[in-house]
Amino acid sequence: MLYCLISIRNSPLKKSKKLFLKLLGLSILYPDKAKKIAGLENIREKGWSKGVKLGEWLTIILTSILFGLAHYLAGSGWEIGKITSASLAGLVFSLVYLRYGFHASILIHWFFNYYSYVYNLAVEKQLLTSIVLMLIDNFTIVLGILTIGFFIMEFLAKAMRFISLRTEKN
Repeated sequence: MLYCLISIRNSPLKKSKKLFLKLLGLSILYPDKAKKIAGLENIREKGWSKGVKLGEWLTIILTSILFGLAHYLAGSGWEIGKITSASLAGLVFSLVYLRYGFHASILIHWFFNYYSYVYNLAVEKQLLTSIVLMLIDNFTIVLGILTIGFFIMEFLAKAMRFISLRTEKN
């Protein structure tokens, strides 16, 4: 977002105040769309490697670590080992934010907070039998494996398209 704003500030778009303010608001809500409108390389058109600049990657890593530290330092019962898992979650939320916008990362964060709260409450109150707990655990694992498999298949499909385009050019 910061890269986008600096680039917009230095571009000819600066002359149009109305467009500049629109892009400013859009860059907060939908950074990838704002980059596209400003004529910058974006994730949708260039992919993750070219659509996200080094400064953005550094910001993602820094904010992810701060996200993990904030969850530990908030004093809500998290142990120091949770910094890593919260930082990884922060990394995912940052990537989702860059690609899909503000609302998507908030919805994912809300879902995982709600899911873990309900699950922990049910375990604590012994509302779930061991069979139901096993089913929920197995469902979560299978869903995770399917999601990872989907991303691997999508990556392989893109790699195959890239390879076929390169061989056609030669």
